[in-house]
Amino acid sequence: MKKLRKRPAKNAASDETSNRDESLAAILLWSEACKLVTELDHMAHKRPELFRLVARQTFYWPALISRKRAFDKKNAELMDKIELGADCPYSTKKWRISAPTTHTAMWLHLQCRTYEKQWELQPLTKKTKRLWFERGWKHMVNDLGVVPEKDPVLAKLGKSAARERSGLDNKSVLDAKYRGGASDVRAEIKRQLWNAFNVLIK
Repeated sequence: MKKLRKRPAKNAASDETSNRDESLAAILLWSEACKLVTELDHMAHKRPELFRLVARQTFYWPALISRKRAFDKKNAELMDKIELGADCPYSTKKWRISAPTTHTAMWLHLQCRTYEKQWELQPLTKKTKRLWFERGWKHMVNDLGVVPEKDPVLAKLGKSAARERSGLDNKSVLDAKYRGGASDVRAEIKRQLWNAFNVLIK
């Protein structure tokens, strides 16, 4: 009877060395980031006018965070000094940066900014942002060939269009039979993206 060969033991020493190297690299990265952010913070507090051009155009800023409230207070003071987000097109309303609708809304806005002159878009205002959204949507679907209802991220937004609703009257019951098709799903995706775009853009 043949003896089964033992599998070689996993090289624990090698794994330990690899983990130690990664930990060291992470600590060095943290250290360098702390140095740079500290220098940026010091200079921005001392000479805020040097940073306003870039700060006014964006909604975030590199900063140190802590469980100490003093850091929050200091960061709030800095945001006022550099006028963070004053000229940024994004609103201060409650929108979630982690939401897929927000990501797509930002991408649509970026596309419109990129092709603003080529598409002859009117200046972005509360009255014209719907036109911007529609042009960005058209570019995504028609020019780039994105199929929202088949996109792994966007398709999830359209699921509610296929759900059967309760409490329907006779006419609604008849209409419900035609709900859940590709056009319904796409319309629901577009509706949610517009809502996100509308909240995101000032």
